[in-house]
Amino acid sequence: MAWDLVVVDEALRLRNVCKPENKTARALRDALSHTRKVFLTATPLQNSLLELYGLVSFIDEQVFGDLDSFRQRFGNLRDAGGFDTLKQRISPIFKQTLRRQVEAYVKCTKRIPLLLREFSPGEDEARLYGLVSGYLQRDSLDALPNGHRQLITLVLRKLLASSTFAIASALDSILRRPRQTLEDKTSIDLAEALDIDYESLDQTAEELGEPSEDEARKETAQEITAIRAEIADLEGFRNLEVSITENSKGMALLQAPEVAFDRLRELVAAERAIIFTESRRTQDDLLSLLARTE
Repeated sequence: MAWDLVVVDEALRLRNVCKPENKTARALRDALSHTRKVFLTATPLQNSLLELYGLVSFIDEQVFGDLDSFRQRFGNLRDAGGFDTLKQRISPIFKQTLRRQVEAYVKCTKRIPLLLREFSPGEDEARLYGLVSGYLQRDSLDALPNGHRQLITLVLRKLLASSTFAIASALDSILRRPRQTLEDKTSIDLAEALDIDYESLDQTAEELGEPSEDEARKETAQEITAIRAEIADLEGFRNLEVSITENSKGMALLQAPEVAFDRLRELVAAERAIIFTESRRTQDDLLSLLARTE
């Protein structure tokens, strides 16, 4: 069936189409190559200009030519002339619309930034963050598969930033892998296990690209000793997390809404609040905390 027009919202998800491992984006590009397209995105670029190449080539492969030519011409923009050339090249197909340009036609919600509440992590919370951060910086980790290490490290740091409670089940999942190594059992898919704790794992994995395969190996006596030491460290992190009964960010949240509600009352607006978090565990803990303080 032929499409008259294809509109793609959140088009930034297709920005890595130039990467061979992004099979979904490449399949869509090929399927829609002869169809008129409109891409919508608020964040066309996040990491590099290669993402711009990917999005533009999805619309018209002739704008930049091949990837090597783009890298040579625009890969390292240091002068105003090169930047102006890039803007001219994409101007026929790239249109930026600012909020102020549509305010006469579209009623946008007014955003009023407020610092609701400052907080500092407790002593044990700060210690846990430091210990896990130091662990993730080690050169060799048996608990994290090499092929997924970048993804899992990023997810763990996001969970730590969410709350100390968010890291709890993730530590349990991580501990299972080295234990299974010592028992000579098939290791769990750690990325799949962490999907339970971190809602945006699929999107994060897509941005990082396909992981490499881990090589099968037989551990030496020295490696087994190192694995046991790593397990002991992880168990120490887990025990420390269990001992933390109060989350400082959550406690600050109990007082923060009143600041916002005072401002809403001044504006004669509804007193409602939406709390955003990427961790399911943090969501559960916040729900329990708020329910106890009604």
